[in-house]
Amino acid sequence: MKQLLLLFVCSFAVHVGYGQQLLDVADLTLKLSAGEEKDLYYSFDASDQIVFGFQEVDRKPLKSMAIVEEASGSVKYEDYEVTQVQAKTIPVYKRGVYKFHFVNASLLKGKVCKIHIQRQLAPGSRPDFNTSVRWVEKADTTYNVYTKKVVTGYREYEVPKTRRVLAQVDTAVVPVLSRVERVHSQMNPDHPSYSLINFSLPVNAAEPNLLVPYRTTEVVSWAYSLGVGDSGQAWYKDANKKAAAKGAVKVGVAAGLATGGAGALAILAIEGVSLFSNPPSGDNCLFSVLFSRNGQNYALTTVAGNSVAASGQVTALKQGTLTLKLVNDNAIDAINVDVNIVACVVTKLYKDEAYTVKKSEPIEEVKTIKEPKVAMRKVPMLMD
Repeated sequence: MKQLLLLFVCSFAVHVGYGQQLLDVADLTLKLSAGEEKDLYYSFDASDQIVFGFQEVDRKPLKSMAIVEEASGSVKYEDYEVTQVQAKTIPVYKRGVYKFHFVNASLLKGKVCKIHIQRQLAPGSRPDFNTSVRWVEKADTTYNVYTKKVVTGYREYEVPKTRRVLAQVDTAVVPVLSRVERVHSQMNPDHPSYSLINFSLPVNAAEPNLLVPYRTTEVVSWAYSLGVGDSGQAWYKDANKKAAAKGAVKVGVAAGLATGGAGALAILAIEGVSLFSNPPSGDNCLFSVLFSRNGQNYALTTVAGNSVAASGQVTALKQGTLTLKLVNDNAIDAINVDVNIVACVVTKLYKDEAYTVKKSEPIEEVKTIKEPKVAMRKVPMLMD
C-alpha cells in the first residue's frame, strides 16, 4: 500500500512539473536613448502564460511599459515609473503576436534595461512552438470623404445681341478747286511772277462718333490737272472726250462732273487711271504743292514739275489746307493756268444688326466623393 501511494505522489509531481515547464523566449539587454520608445514582438501559443521580468540596471524608473495583444490592440499589462518587474504572468487565451512596449521619457539620459521573457507551457502545449515573428507588408486603406460640385452636363441657350455692320458704300468725286489763274511775267513791276492758291480738302467725319459710327466720310485720294493757255485747255478737253466716249466714269456722271467737263479727272481720282495725253507744246509753268506741319513748311514731292500741262493722283496727303504754287519763268509774257482739283470721297453707312450667340453653361450637382488612400505598413505575423 505504501509503495502504491509513493508511485502516485511521484506521478503527480512529474505531471505538475511538466505542466509548469518554462521556456525562455528572450533574455536580453535593451538600450533606450533619451526620449526613445522601442517595441519587441514575440509569438505565443494559446494557453501559454507569459512570464515577464524587467529591471533597469541603474534602478532609475522607466516612464512606462506595456504588453499588448497585437491583433486586438488589447493592453494586457501596463505600468508607469517602473524600476523592476519580477515574474509577471499574463495568460494567453488565443495564439497570437504580443508587443512589448517601452518608453523612456527622459530627455537627458538613456536607459539600460534587462529583459527576461518566458513561456510557461500549459499541459499539451508545444514546446517547439516558434515564438519569432515574420514581417508582412499590409495595405491600410482609409477614405477621404468630402462633397464636391461636379459637372453632370451642359445647358445650351441663345443670347440676343446687336452689332454695327456696313450697310452701304457710296463713292463720290467732290470738286475742290476749278479756276484760271493768271501768273505774271518776271519783268512785271507791279506783280510777282508766282501765284499761291490755297485749297482745302474735304474733312473726314464720323457720325455720331468714330468708335461706333452710323455714317463716315473719308477722302481716299485727290487728283489735279494744270494746263497753260489755249493748248492746255485743249489738252484737258481732249481727255474728257476720251472719258465720255468710253462711258468709263459712272461715278463722275452721278456727281455731275462728266457733263461739266471733269470726267477724266474723276477717273484719275477714283481709279488712278490717266486718260490725259502727253503735254502739248506751248508756254510752260513751274508748279508745286506746299503744306505746313507743326510750324514747319514742306513741299509735296509727288506734286511738282515744269510743264505746259500736268496731272496726277495723290494718296499720300489727304487732309488739311494745302497751297498750290505756280511760277512763270517767262521774262516778258504772263500766262493763264487752268487749275482743276477734285477729291474722291467714300461714304459708308452702317446699321444695327440683330444676331444670337449660342452659349452653354455647366449643370452642377453636389456629390459625395469617397477617395481611397492606401498606406503600406509592415505588421508582425506568426511564424507557424
